[in-house]
Amino acid sequence: MKRLLLLAIMGSALAANAQNWSAPVAVTTGAGDDHHVCVGQIGYTDSLLLAWDRTFTGNTDIYARTFHPESGQLGDEIRVTNSDAMEEKAAFAKFPLGDDALFFRSNELGNFAYHYSQYMRVQFGRSRRVLYSDNDLDNAVIREVGELGSASLLCHSDSCAIFQNFDPFGIPQDSVYYQPDTGSFPVSGVSGYWIMYSGSWLDFLRWVWVVEISGQTEIAYSLDGFGGYPPICYSGLVPNNGFNYHHPELQGFTLYLERESGTSCDIARAVFNSSLGIWSMPEPLFAGIGNEWNPHGQGQDIVFEADWNGNSDIAFWSPTFETPEFVDTDPAEDRNPVIYLFFWPTAGLHAFWESDRDGSWKIYHSQRQIVGVEPNPDPLLPESFAVSIHPNPGNAEFRIDLELPVSGEVQAAIYDLSGRRVAKIHDGWMGMGSHELEWNAQGFPSGIYLMQAESGKYNQTRKVVLLK
Repeated sequence: MKRLLLLAIMGSALAANAQNWSAPVAVTTGAGDDHHVCVGQIGYTDSLLLAWDRTFTGNTDIYARTFHPESGQLGDEIRVTNSDAMEEKAAFAKFPLGDDALFFRSNELGNFAYHYSQYMRVQFGRSRRVLYSDNDLDNAVIREVGELGSASLLCHSDSCAIFQNFDPFGIPQDSVYYQPDTGSFPVSGVSGYWIMYSGSWLDFLRWVWVVEISGQTEIAYSLDGFGGYPPICYSGLVPNNGFNYHHPELQGFTLYLERESGTSCDIARAVFNSSLGIWSMPEPLFAGIGNEWNPHGQGQDIVFEADWNGNSDIAFWSPTFETPEFVDTDPAEDRNPVIYLFFWPTAGLHAFWESDRDGSWKIYHSQRQIVGVEPNPDPLLPESFAVSIHPNPGNAEFRIDLELPVSGEVQAAIYDLSGRRVAKIHDGWMGMGSHELEWNAQGFPSGIYLMQAESGKYNQTRKVVLLK
């Protein structure tokens, strides 16, 4: 009886929080069932591209349409693939020097391989098979590689990880073949991360995956890009005190995951301390009384599936919250949420997910202001991640001004030109807004140094000139 009462109170509180999100609206309308939505910004425009797979009369193909976050206007639906094979699980690829694209998996050869179709603003080009194995490929994650104009695809095949770079102007017509390494464990979550160093982008991979050890699922990790170049690499297992972990979601130095114990499952968070080279023990984000699954994040904000009312709903959490918000509380089943933070022309959080209301599965959308922004936001709050240093050149003490558009973990350090870290400025949580840091260079020789600051997906590097 007490549990039912608590459930009712919690459900009422979360439902009240749903008013922060706009009323859910279907963004797909065609016949059939729509699943696995992905989203990305089209070039440097103010529009997004939505892609999903649609199953109709036993066949599954990839569809897409544009979406304007400011007006909510939707473009015409585009059928990206049209074959008898099953095409599904699209992943958006942004090529900085070329057109955007979709990677998706297809089973046309008996095993699921990855194909590619370039988006040319009004239509998609012919799809090409670019990566295959004699085992199924799955769980693709795409990351752009800065100014190099290429993108990297990470996925898994049976029991090995697969990593492949793609050039939008040179993707081969023939496929690339990989023989699986049966001695390793399946990858179920991956994340790439790139930083600026001395004017060029360096490809530093940080990724996590699930391993099974003695009947228990653990999270393994490989993180590089710490302490300059060549990078320090950390790898091993995330600490565990007896739980099963699933669906890791890596955002910068923060890991979100499902923590399973018996019949219950909740969302937990662990943070990597780059100074000590260790993870914190994963701890629940909030005191849940139901089950939560499948986190998807951008920066420090996440959406996930939550079962507090007897069916799967979509919930949202941000680090300043004591309890999560409901995005959608419809009695239908809601699954596979993604979140996208769009800054221009108006900053906002956008959630997309699939729901089986009205007799078929469709993709739905809801939006809210970014956490901490009131209806009439303070014009002094920063709109972008910015770093400035004063005086520069200087001879002893430097003031580092940091502008944060969203709250999050911040790491700031000083490096010499060899890539060696010579001073740690900050490593910890910061709220959104303006901050002032200091570097006392009294004991350092004259020369040129690099100050690097990063938070979630943001990264800035500034040259510091020390003259004595």
